Amino acid sequence: MTPRSRFALRCAVALLSIGAFSLVFSLLAENGLWPELPPGSLHNTDLAAGFLAAAGLVVLLILDRDPGSRRSAG
Repeated sequence: MTPRSRFALRCAVALLSIGAFSLVFSLLAENGLWPELPPGSLHNTDLAAGFLAAAGLVVLLILDRDPGSRRSAG
C-alpha cells in the first residue's frame, strides 16, 4: 500500500466517522436524549473549529508532498 493510498484511507475513515457521529447526534437530539446547551453558549465556535480544521488540512497537504513525484518541465 502506497503512502498516498494510506492517506486516502485515513481520510475516508475520518469522514465516515464524522458522518456517523453526526447521524447519531442528530437522532439523539431529535428525540430529546442529548443534553441541550443554553442558547449562545457556543457562539462562533464553529468558525474557530472550521479555521483550525482548514489550517490542519493545509499542514497535512504540505507535509504529504512527495518531491520525487514532481515532473520536470523540460
